[in-house]
Amino acid sequence: RNEYVLSEVGTTYHGNGRAASANTWRFDQFDSSVVSGVLDLLLARRRTSDLADPVWVTRVLSALINANDEGGLLIGNWSGDYEGGKAPWEWGSSSELFKVYNASGGREPVK
Repeated sequence: RNEYVLSEVGTTYHGNGRAASANTWRFDQFDSSVVSGVLDLLLARRRTSDLADPVWVTRVLSALINANDEGGLLIGNWSGDYEGGKAPWEWGSSSELFKVYNASGGREPVK
């Protein structure tokens, strides 16, 4: 089995079981805007010593990506009404999201 932790490009899917579309996604996990944004999200919640616990980091990041109930990075919206933001499939990379988030000083989630 191959692990793709270092893969910089992947695929996202949207639609439903009858009509799904695939889009390329750039993870950009080494981009400075992504690294600084992730660290800002993590450090706003805990001490730096907690960063040594990979289980904690994974759980917290998973929760913090969702701004709907955690005040994090992204407001999930699949309603079809994307006024004031972008449709989910219009985003192409993590760095795009984090650049918008970082531009607000980390105070406004991305729509």
